[in-house]
Amino acid sequence: MAKKNGGKDKKDNFSISKLNPNLKEDTIHAVLAIVFFMLSAIFVFASIGKAGPVGDKLYETLKSLFGLGYFLLPLLFLMLGISYIRSERPNVGVAHVLGSLLFLVSGLGIIDITKSGAGGVVGGLVSYPLMQLFAVYISLIILSGLLLISLLVIFDAKPTAKMFLFWKRFLKKPGEKIYDEAE
Repeated sequence: MAKKNGGKDKKDNFSISKLNPNLKEDTIHAVLAIVFFMLSAIFVFASIGKAGPVGDKLYETLKSLFGLGYFLLPLLFLMLGISYIRSERPNVGVAHVLGSLLFLVSGLGIIDITKSGAGGVVGGLVSYPLMQLFAVYISLIILSGLLLISLLVIFDAKPTAKMFLFWKRFLKKPGEKIYDEAE
């Protein structure tokens, strides 16, 4: 929906600053980044038994739901924190939430397919229908594609040749150019 604002169309996007108009949007996003970093640390410490009784219960519950995919949670929160710190004009919205969910679900599916049952209950719910409809490799290709899409959404990134050729850095000889620097 668009509004007329001084002759210009302005989209009605959800903005976290609407919840507290006294704070700058950049301040709110920095606070959210810190919250994501804290959550990441809490999940890591819970996994090694160093987050107290609440952390132990949190780990136990989420480990049963996500299996080995539990470790996607601290990674996800870390990525979200980085995306808010790195972004010049961070935009909280449905896209980040959907990208995060897609990251978690596709990651759990990949884990469950590669090691049966290791994705927990959620990983099984994701991988089972795919495995019934497609072969293993096609299921992995679908979930890997969804995982890559989720990363693009979370980081609001445009794919470049550098992104897809990152692996060539490990094979290059000293002084050798991998791709055109103008990209």
